Amino acid sequence: MLAAGSASGQDLGSSNKLFGSGQPTPKAEKRSKPAAKPAAKATVKKATVQKAAPKPSVGQPARPADASAKTPKPKPGSQPQAGSGDQAKRPPQPDIAIADERYEQLIEKGNTARGRRDLAAAEAAYQEARRLRPGDERPLAGLGNVFAEQLRWDEAERNYRAALKIAPNDPSILVALSYLLIQPVSVPNLSERYGEAEKLARTALAGGRRDALALVLLGAALEAQGMIGPEAENSYRKAIQAAPDLAPAYALLGRYLRRRGNNAEAQSQYARAAALATPATSAFAAEILASDGRFSDVLPMLDRAVKAEPRSAGLHLQRGRALAALGRVVEAEAAYRAAQAAAGSSIQPRLGLADLMIGQKRADRAEEELAAALRIAAPAEKYEIAMFLERLGDLYLSTRSAADARRAYRQALELAPGRGSIEAKLSSIK
Repeated sequence: MLAAGSASGQDLGSSNKLFGSGQPTPKAEKRSKPAAKPAAKATVKKATVQKAAPKPSVGQPARPADASAKTPKPKPGSQPQAGSGDQAKRPPQPDIAIADERYEQLIEKGNTARGRRDLAAAEAAYQEARRLRPGDERPLAGLGNVFAEQLRWDEAERNYRAALKIAPNDPSILVALSYLLIQPVSVPNLSERYGEAEKLARTALAGGRRDALALVLLGAALEAQGMIGPEAENSYRKAIQAAPDLAPAYALLGRYLRRRGNNAEAQSQYARAAALATPATSAFAAEILASDGRFSDVLPMLDRAVKAEPRSAGLHLQRGRALAALGRVVEAEAAYRAAQAAAGSSIQPRLGLADLMIGQKRADRAEEELAAALRIAAPAEKYEIAMFLERLGDLYLSTRSAADARRAYRQALELAPGRGSIEAKLSSIK
């Protein structure tokens, strides 16, 4: 969603992800006790191994912080405290070393599983690691990555926020949450989310850091708030200087230039974005290009990416949207179904299918998809479903099915109490 759908349904995790490498994390040395934290990194890495953060790719949401990005913090009370005087309650030192090793193995297991897109295994490993050390941000960041890949935006956001409470200045977590907040979802407080996304991106850039993805998100957040000016343009150009192969930066710069009337340079930047897009950045870049109606550029890019990453829910979702916009309904439905299979319990593919069916005036099918989405929706996602139910009511009303329209509007109003447009439509039905 740029939307975390993010900039739209972006794929936040797999090999070559925007928020971290999908390669297995090198093994860390065994430790008798937790080591001091190293500087924050953009990927979840083992405490004893440091890698340069992978360059974000255009077209897909940056990938959330990798679970091994930092040395784990000791769980409160897990180590003997000097001068405590309570020797009986101190765990034996060998037990601490074993627990440390088990924890690091779980982080590595989660990272490796996520890299091969075995998201169920990755989630299980991170969950177990979280139980061992609830005070460490790495398992939370890893879970955020997994849920973002599955387009489970609400769960991803909760985990990133929890990780950020523990590590409030970790650039990779700041960037991951910023990306989710610019998703074009239907929520009552969208402007507040865009403002927070801007703040998070600025924090990630504090101290003179030149994080290309943070620069991209800063510009995108500014534009989302209607601030289409020099600061946004400078952010995109600085991002390109920092990461010359970052496709989303070119796509956003192209859109900015087109909005400012510079069509010739905009076309050049769009072409660069399409040429540089990788499987990891194609979803993000596609959403940006699609927002400017450039579906003919989007589809070939997504076709290539899907061949390389056939289990990416974000790529299939963006491909479904592009095909739907081009009127290729049968192929669009197949793409949404592929996204649904990859995403599991995400409502986004279901909403894509409902949108497709409403466009085809197939109200019964649209209602089926919305009912299925509602069964798995998190509380924060129900407002978005209400917007689709309102559209469904409009469709029923246009076909003179007043009773069905009334039912759809009432259900929408239950999910979005006080929404004036729904109340007005409901009261107009006699």
